[in-house]
This record gives sequence, C-alpha cells and structure tokens, in this order.
Amino acid sequence: MVVELIPKVLTMVVLIAIGYTVSRKTWGMRLIDAVNLYLFYIAIPMATFIKVATVTSEAIFLLLTFLSMIHIFLVYVATYAIAKLFNASSTDAVSIALSLSLPNSLFLAIPLSLVLFGDVLPVLPYGVAYTIAVPIFIAMLTGTAPSSNSRKGLYMKSAPALVALILGFVIRAVFNGFSLSMLVKPVDLVISNSFYSSFIVVGNALTVVRLANIKSYVKCIGFSIPMKYLFSLILAVALLHIIQNLASIDRIHALGIIIQSVMPPAVVNLIFAKIFNLNYTLISTVLALLTPISVVVAIAATIIL
Repeated sequence: MVVELIPKVLTMVVLIAIGYTVSRKTWGMRLIDAVNLYLFYIAIPMATFIKVATVTSEAIFLLLTFLSMIHIFLVYVATYAIAKLFNASSTDAVSIALSLSLPNSLFLAIPLSLVLFGDVLPVLPYGVAYTIAVPIFIAMLTGTAPSSNSRKGLYMKSAPALVALILGFVIRAVFNGFSLSMLVKPVDLVISNSFYSSFIVVGNALTVVRLANIKSYVKCIGFSIPMKYLFSLILAVALLHIIQNLASIDRIHALGIIIQSVMPPAVVNLIFAKIFNLNYTLISTVLALLTPISVVVAIAATIIL
C-alpha cells in the first residue's frame, strides 16, 4: 500500500507547491478562485449526488452521518470549554472551537480519500454532516451577525451539497433495486479525479502563516494540536466502537470517519470570522498550520490502522 501511495502523494505535494507559488500572481489567485467555485458548486454536489444515488446501504450512510454530526458538536463543546480554561476570550474561544469542529471535510478530505482508497464515498457521510452543521452554527451565532444578508449568504453556501443529497436519496428510492453505478461511472471517474485540483487551494492556504501571528496566539494554537489529533481522533474511534453495536461498519468507512476527525479547519470558518466578528487572524493561522499536519496524520493513520 505504501508503494502505491508514493505517486499519489508526490502529485499532492507538487499541486500544493503550485498553489503556494501561483498565489503570488494575480492570474494565480483567479485560478484558485476558479478551482474553489468549481469544487464547491459542481464537483462536491455531483460527487454527493452520485455516491448517495448509488450507495448500497442507505441505513449505514445515514448512521455514519448521524455519528459525524455528534462528533462535530462534541468537538465544539469540548474545545470551547478547554479554551475558557486557558483564559481565552469568548471571541477567541468561539473562533478556535469553530475551527476545530468544522473541518475541511470536503475540499481536502475528498481528494485524500481518493488518494488513499480510490473512492470518495468513505468520507462523504462526514461531508454531508458538515453541510448540515453549517446552518445550525449560523443559527447558534446569529445574535452577533451584522446583517441578515450575510447569514443568507452562508445558508446559500450550504445549499448545493444539501440539494444534491436530497436528490440522491430521491433517485435511489425511485430506482430501488436497480443499480445506477454503471450509468454514472464515467462521470464519477472524471469528477473524482478532478478533486486533485483542491491541493492547489491547500497551497494557497499556507501563504497566510506569519511568525508574529503564531507568537500572538501560541496558547490557543498549542492546545488546538492535541485537541485535533488526540481528542478528536479518540472521540471518533469511541463513537465508531459504540455504533458497531447497532450496525456492522466496514474498515474503509471507519477509516473515512477517522480521516475526517483529523482534518484541518474548513475555509468556511474564515467566512464565519468576517460575518460574526470573530478572530480572523487566529482562524486563518490555525487553518494554515494544521493543514499540512493533517495530511501527514491522515496518511499515517490509514497506513497504521
């Protein structure tokens, strides 16, 4: 397995380097914006629709999605509590709690799943849970939002994947007992491989790292690492162990949840920061620092487990 991963990991590294380099150019930022738009409004909804419409067990998919929702909110509560114990301000506590509980479950986890498993399905339940969690977090923080239009914009951002999810289940119900996988296989192959482009976006995220920012928030950054790579990971394993009593979860789907548990903060946290007046500098710094660490941890966890 390690030998098979080498060319894929090298591809990831090259694309990350390209993203980091072109970020210095105006045309490079336009390219990154175009990749973001494509992934968010086309690739992710299409992948969600195809995988849900052709999933072999809706019950397992929904069960894993529910598990993922529990994981997201438990990480938020635990991180906020720890941040307050470290005397973080309410703004910083919310900022770091959002960052660790809303991971990059789509842009990064999906291509990583493609690299590690050759399929995006193992990480999709968590990705669906993420799209459901975003509107819930908006409702939780709505009292501090500057305008209803801003909130509407965030709701709209969660809509494409949610619509794709609903359509996928509708198609799956209509064609119950009839496999659509062969019909959509060519499209699925193209969409899946196009997720490699997201590593260009990851390269762009690394450009915001500043030593001064790290020093300013060293305490929050310090405890965010064990929270993400120990607490979040252990919590995911514990939830999987509990859920095994209800249904049989195969290894690849369990690994999908584990990978999601160590993903870095999602870009949507930066949008939350701007709209809800959170600590943008802290969120962007944690996002950039944890992104490369998460890639390494996810690959290592897959090989070890």
